[in-house]
Amino acid sequence: MRYVQIAVLLLAMVPGALHADRSAAKASFVGPKAYYLALGDSVTYGATPIGPALSFVDDLGLAFSLLGTRQVVNFGCPGETTTTFIHGGCRWSKIVRYPHAGAQLSAALAVLHAHPGVVSPVTVEVGYDDAPSVALIQPGCTLTYASKIRRTLATFDANLQTILSALQTALHGTGDLLVLNLYVATQNSCPASNKLQQQFNQHLAADVVTEGATLVPIYDIFNTPSGQSPTLCRLTWMCTSYKNIHPNPTGQMAIAQRILSITGYGLAHASTP
Repeated sequence: MRYVQIAVLLLAMVPGALHADRSAAKASFVGPKAYYLALGDSVTYGATPIGPALSFVDDLGLAFSLLGTRQVVNFGCPGETTTTFIHGGCRWSKIVRYPHAGAQLSAALAVLHAHPGVVSPVTVEVGYDDAPSVALIQPGCTLTYASKIRRTLATFDANLQTILSALQTALHGTGDLLVLNLYVATQNSCPASNKLQQQFNQHLAADVVTEGATLVPIYDIFNTPSGQSPTLCRLTWMCTSYKNIHPNPTGQMAIAQRILSITGYGLAHASTP
């Protein structure tokens, strides 16, 4: 059933996809190759309140298998911050789907160096845990003082630019580097968290431009700029008895579809070796 869902997703990924300009898409993106490398935290990993499950990486891997991808390497580690991504120390490293020694960045670069020219895309989804790790949201759902937020954002910027620069250098133009921005599951119960997430996403978008990667916005799938988001209950576990922030299967599929619609993968790269 999921194979059928992915095949349909590829064919209907954007309005008018059947009439898409294939040459334009190919000029903009390299497209899927033999290896798909997924980097990130618990969303990439596929965490749910009932145990590990399929993530958008699995959905994309299945789609990419129709386009020639032979292996998906998912290094996603629950709890990963941009700091542990670079230096190691992810608190749930023992349960990762694709075990590796040391920091996630080092492991990713090792894959890129071991398989030059045949890794694409590389997806990066990290930063959800940067704010909680330094308690920027205080009890009572208020933001901490502005100077602490500025320091955290400065560290986030420096780390993310380091990560993306290293990956771009290793890819050397042979693969697509796709960076997801971040949604916030607590918008409806804590408006301050939505305000904070928007600040992170503004910085993230600037970092992506600085390093010449491609931004894949997923915030607007889950959230609205203010008020209550009508989609969080449908796409996450927040409105269940678990009150869990992670995407449910529908939410993960929505992320995969957004990546496909942004890149034009599918019809445009159907003939890519």
